[in-house]
Amino acid sequence: MRPRGSPPGVAALCTGAVLLGLTGCTGGAEERQKDAKEPGESRVGWQKGEVRPKKLGNPCALVSDGTLALLDLAGPARETSMCSWSAGSFESVLRTLRVSVTVTEPENDLHKATATEEAESAFDNYPRASFEDEDPRELPGLGDGAIAAGRGSAERHLVVRHRNVIVYAMADTTYERVDYDGGRVPSDATLDAALLAAAEDVFAAVAAPLDERPAPDPAPGEVARLRPACDGLRARGARLLPGAKPTEISPEGGDMRNCYWTTADDYAIAELAVEVQAMPPSALTQRTGIAAANGKLAYVTEAREAEPVTGLGDEAVVDPEVNYLHVRRDNLLVTVRDIREGVPDDQGLADMKSLARTVLAQYE
Repeated sequence: MRPRGSPPGVAALCTGAVLLGLTGCTGGAEERQKDAKEPGESRVGWQKGEVRPKKLGNPCALVSDGTLALLDLAGPARETSMCSWSAGSFESVLRTLRVSVTVTEPENDLHKATATEEAESAFDNYPRASFEDEDPRELPGLGDGAIAAGRGSAERHLVVRHRNVIVYAMADTTYERVDYDGGRVPSDATLDAALLAAAEDVFAAVAAPLDERPAPDPAPGEVARLRPACDGLRARGARLLPGAKPTEISPEGGDMRNCYWTTADDYAIAELAVEVQAMPPSALTQRTGIAAANGKLAYVTEAREAEPVTGLGDEAVVDPEVNYLHVRRDNLLVTVRDIREGVPDDQGLADMKSLARTVLAQYE
């Protein structure tokens, strides 16, 4: 509920300010008092180009339908501590986008600072430790300052400051193979695109548009379009896991493809799974697809202490604790998982390598 006497949007602004560690997020009569000058006192006022809180209106309405459609979402937002949209379920494919907008004001009480200086200080002191495990990185050229995080996770973060406005956005997706119901599973690249689009929507709406940020051109050898993951794997999967039928995830229009086989009885579950991603060039990070794929594999290698595998793609690693094989060739990432009971480790690795080679051969 919006506090009585506050202009529309101030409640959302203040919650965003708490997220960013700001104080002094005000509105209504208190804002008007700050604009008034005390006799004989020099006060900092609004500077040219700065955005005033009243211009924001309802921040949840600033995110466009086109941005939401990137994650198959639709409005209106659920307004809690920030604007939130979600669709799907934890049992199948869940997609979420959250956005918070903060507009800082001139400071005249504790010190003298313009609204832009207050935003710059807040951004510089942003609690980056909360992203420490997600590879936070600066994004030069995006607004007056930007940080992105989430290299190896399905949860992606973006913080952008432009003038005296700070936008925080988070996008994530989870899916459960066993209960998959046909929903599209967004890739890392789609999550990043949704974050950038949400920030662009907000800044454009408050007349502080961001500069255009086109994605770099694809590097030679990059794969642009994925084939259905189960093509070419059916016979091999049937041999490795008799009695199991392959299930295709994201068969239409998806950014990633996943084929899995599973059997279950009262005593055990056996599973084979193959996931394929073709990392595209990113407007958000300004990385080529090859660089993005290389970064994700490096994250997996470091986070899981995975062991290198030779003679497969450009580079490959295996995580023996959870029986995952990760392979990169150019911008293509292939992940194979084998949790069959009673299969020796060396045989399991050989079978995973065989599945990965079959996928790679489809793109030669």
